[in-house]
Amino acid sequence: MTFKELKHHLEKNFGTSKLADIAKEMNVSPQVVHNWKSRDQVPYKYVKKLREKVIEQQNIQSVNDPKKNILEYQIYEEDSFLAHFLNYSSIIIKNLKLIILTTILIVALTFIYITFFADHVYRSTATIIPTSETKAGVRGLAAQFGIAKVSEQTDFASEELYPFIINSRTLHDSLLVRKFSTEAFGANKPLYMILGAVDTTNKDRFIADKIYANEKLDRMIEVNQVFNSPVIKLTVYGFEPAFTRDLARAVIDEIDKTQKRFKLANVKEKLQYIQQRVDLISKDLSRAEEVLKVFREKNRNILSSPSLMLEQQRLLREVEVQMAVYITVKQELEFVQIEEVENNSKMAILDEPDKPASRISPQKTRIMIMSFLLAITSSIGLVFIIDGYKKNKNKIIDHMTKNK
Repeated sequence: MTFKELKHHLEKNFGTSKLADIAKEMNVSPQVVHNWKSRDQVPYKYVKKLREKVIEQQNIQSVNDPKKNILEYQIYEEDSFLAHFLNYSSIIIKNLKLIILTTILIVALTFIYITFFADHVYRSTATIIPTSETKAGVRGLAAQFGIAKVSEQTDFASEELYPFIINSRTLHDSLLVRKFSTEAFGANKPLYMILGAVDTTNKDRFIADKIYANEKLDRMIEVNQVFNSPVIKLTVYGFEPAFTRDLARAVIDEIDKTQKRFKLANVKEKLQYIQQRVDLISKDLSRAEEVLKVFREKNRNILSSPSLMLEQQRLLREVEVQMAVYITVKQELEFVQIEEVENNSKMAILDEPDKPASRISPQKTRIMIMSFLLAITSSIGLVFIIDGYKKNKNKIIDHMTKNK
């Protein structure tokens, strides 16, 4: 409440207008009232005391005129709210210069930080569709012979495995040695050097830096599978538009190489197994043919003996079975040998990585607006804290002295 409002209420309710009379009515010294007048501000405890006196006075008058009492009480409440508002406004106006300077300082520091020091982040995305190729020939053949290992081989083109492949240390190590050209680090620099691993002379230091670079690379690559579909969404973050796009392309290329490497390992395993089966079945076929040959040489006149003819049919059937198995395995051997030299990609690129047109972070406009609002709020809060400290300085000092 301002001193003018205090004087107005005292004069209106008690007919008091002089400083000495006000001091007497409020039970304080004239010097205190003089301080209120010079600051044009009355402490809240005296406002509360005045309110109690006014209510008491109005209660006495309410017997004669109740409506007047209610009306004056409402006016006083409205004046009290207005007094608080004017009080806070006066504090803000008196310290307006400090508020403006504090706001300008915070906003300027924010602008300098986001312009010169904050990391710029760009984003490049790509859409991948795995192309799984399942061949049942070798697996079915292996299953017939009870070989479960070959029948349950993992398909590395499966969409469920993409997140694990992309986040694997194997793929990251391959990426870290690839070279990229950037404006900040120059042309043809290894990725581990761009991400912080520079000192290659000190082995221990280089290993630690490379681990840090690997962790940083892990945060730069994000992979998500589109719900209820085989589509894979690859997102790569970087500090330059061209570098971000090139890194996304490199990730796709390394995925393809990793899949082909595992595919080749699987094909070699199949090839080794089928080659062993071909050798074994070839021996079984030769043995069956030799048995049939010896039987015919010993029994040249078999037409007269039904039992010899039946035995011959049994031996012929064994040769035919071995021949059929041999032909099947030889065909599969040819298929696997062809698969070994194939170099087909295990995925289709629906959307190639794009070059970002603008950065996603920091968002300068949004940050500046938030900084301005925060600066205004902080500076006003600081002003009220300083004002409260000045008003209660003596009490704070006395409290601290007593505690000591």
